[in-house]
Amino acid sequence: MSQPFTIKLGELRLAHYDLSAKAALLDQIALRDLSNKGLMPARFAPIKMRVPAGGVILDEFFRHATSAGLARIDGKRVVIDDAKAFMDAIELPPISGRVAVRSAFTGEDAAAMSLAGKFASVLDVPIESYDISPSRVRDPKPLARAIAEVWSSGLAGAAFGRLDVLVMEMVEPKYSGVAFTETDYEDDLVNYTEGLAADMLAGKTDAQSLELPRLLSLEFPSRDHHNLAFASRLQMLLRSIRLGMGKGSWDVEWADDGVDIWVIQVRPITAPTVRNEIFSYAPIKETLPELPSRFMATLIESCGDDIFDFYRAVDPSLPRDRSYIEVFYGRPMVNVSLLMDMVRRWGEPTSRVTRAVGGVPGNEMPANKRRAFKSRSLRFGLRLRSARAASESKAVAAELLALGETPGDTIGEVIETARLAYSTLMRHMLALRIAIGSASLPPGARTLGTQMYTELAPMRELARANPEIAASLAKGQLPRDTGFRLRWDAWLRKHGHRATYETDLGRPRFHESQADVLQMIAAPSANAPVARKSPAAPLLARTPAARAYRAREELRFDAMIAFDRIRRRLLQLAVPKGVSAEMLFSLTIEEARKLDAGWRPSAKFTKERQQENKQLAALRIPDVIRRNDAIEGAGASRSYHGVGLTRGEATGKAWVLREPAYRLPAGYKPHETILVAPSIDAGWTPTFGLVAGVVVETGGSLSHGAIVLRELCIPSVTNVRGSSHEIRPGDRVRVVGSQGRVDVLN
Repeated sequence: MSQPFTIKLGELRLAHYDLSAKAALLDQIALRDLSNKGLMPARFAPIKMRVPAGGVILDEFFRHATSAGLARIDGKRVVIDDAKAFMDAIELPPISGRVAVRSAFTGEDAAAMSLAGKFASVLDVPIESYDISPSRVRDPKPLARAIAEVWSSGLAGAAFGRLDVLVMEMVEPKYSGVAFTETDYEDDLVNYTEGLAADMLAGKTDAQSLELPRLLSLEFPSRDHHNLAFASRLQMLLRSIRLGMGKGSWDVEWADDGVDIWVIQVRPITAPTVRNEIFSYAPIKETLPELPSRFMATLIESCGDDIFDFYRAVDPSLPRDRSYIEVFYGRPMVNVSLLMDMVRRWGEPTSRVTRAVGGVPGNEMPANKRRAFKSRSLRFGLRLRSARAASESKAVAAELLALGETPGDTIGEVIETARLAYSTLMRHMLALRIAIGSASLPPGARTLGTQMYTELAPMRELARANPEIAASLAKGQLPRDTGFRLRWDAWLRKHGHRATYETDLGRPRFHESQADVLQMIAAPSANAPVARKSPAAPLLARTPAARAYRAREELRFDAMIAFDRIRRRLLQLAVPKGVSAEMLFSLTIEEARKLDAGWRPSAKFTKERQQENKQLAALRIPDVIRRNDAIEGAGASRSYHGVGLTRGEATGKAWVLREPAYRLPAGYKPHETILVAPSIDAGWTPTFGLVAGVVVETGGSLSHGAIVLRELCIPSVTNVRGSSHEIRPGDRVRVVGSQGRVDVLN
């Protein structure tokens, strides 16, 4: 029997060929559509996926057609002179009406790069036969031309491997689009449009966006989403994809005809999305100034993954590729969306997280009893770990003090010590915070934190009684009085390593900046009311929450000794290099590491950094923001906001294009060029390789061009209204991908 040239989707025969992921996955879905087999009612089918009828024209036919003269190659074009003879050689599966002809080359959908949209798709090709006989096709020319066009795109795009082609019946959708179901998120991200999604996927039109809660096995849609009838069907489809295709993150193209939802394509996600997540400064800012030093902000950001390991220790399935802390406008912020997704996995209401940051309107999810029952051992493990935190605090303090004893011999080594110290401290603080819960200290209780203030009282009394002491203190000078000095030296020995906003290594410690404390002693103080102790106070002081309170303050006391030593060592290494304390802590930790290799901040660099810090300090940032929020006064005099596609930042001259170009203009350099375009698709990929950042006026976050930009890790922002008309060639532009912001710096 001769080898077939076309195989129907859903037949086991496709498993014998080394097909592309696109064809192989569609074949699996067509095969695993259990609900269509009548095995159980569709509502309760664990897997319900529908694929339009179709088949794969194998690469074997391409080689046969070109060798037998049915098709010829003219340069990088495939030409078919006799469409009837060409079609007579193919045995089409039983399909009818109009079809889509699409590439399914093995060079597509690789593990690292999808090449999404790079090769041709031809839609609405007429073919009017249910019969497998090619002679029943009324006019063979349209289908033959479509197949030739797809093959030609493979030759022109230097596709390697097999050149298989998909032919599938067209669906007449009311809505269609693409959905990303990612293992790290509890919501599936959807871009959709009315009718066909071809222009949306090509980046020619804007996409509507929607986030749908992920459904697990035996879970069903609980509510309507923006009155979109397809939403619940799409939720069920994506649930089926996860159940039927196994663990992983999937890019799903779909079409909904108002009754059924169809799978048009499935591919593994090669580059994760950058979602418009919620962040908050509130959990961090208690011990940091309104604008922390850049050194500390970036150090805290670098510790995010290590800190989140506190939760991963009890639930290893928690995300590993989402940032727990990111810097926005100079402030390190906690990823509230990540924490909300964590408690959703555990079946707890998201209010457990949002109450702590002042609420997140419109994003609350209720408890899920089934998930809560399944996660009961994880949550018990977290409580158990937190219950031990108070008794383990002394060991953690000893670990931190040991780090402070030998911070390192280079700036890079000391930075690593500081990262380890901060991560260790914050992980244990999380445990203590859970142990404390909503409890408060008994009235009149004293901790090391309050002692730092109350132990100034004897010196205040001396100042009140002695005008000379008071006069010296008012000037920030240490009085010569022996009694005062003895008390002052004792206070410094105990508390001199502390500071205002002391978690920031950039802040001087009290032993470095004594004038501020001396003036505070001289200032009039209110008479603090004497708290009346409850008869139950001795018992309340021994509660687990009270022990956790005391352990927290004692740990912070010892941790700040380590921080003081780390700060001293940084200055010992930086100052001899000609870098002042102010300049050192205005650097990011990556910039500070370069000091070991001989780099020094120039006068221009220093002036620009000072100006940037001044601008950031003037901003008033809400405690809770979304990644793509526009902040008044941020950026430059002209700023644009859109949807960030990648993290990272790039600055350079604007290169405004309407069509792809393959060579930079004179005076432009790749690392200093920002592409500005009205829309993009995969055909722009060669242009992307010439630039440091990309700004796109129209398009969605899941379009083919957006996928390519994420795969290439180029700082990019899409949906930037007016950018391609208002940004002029040569303008100096900054792209902040993580915030969806574009600044014109002229």
